[in-house]
Amino acid sequence: MDARTQKSEMTRAAIVGAALDMAASDGLEAITLQAVADRIGLSKSG
Repeated sequence: MDARTQKSEMTRAAIVGAALDMAASDGLEAITLQAVADRIGLSKSG
């Protein structure tokens, strides 16, 4: 697996993990692109 693919998979896992944590703690209505990006330290554009 090349570095780009590995980074992409790590980012995807972080996004999914953050969304699941937010859903469990704050409910589904708390999940927005901005909230997930803020939680994992990414901009919405990547």
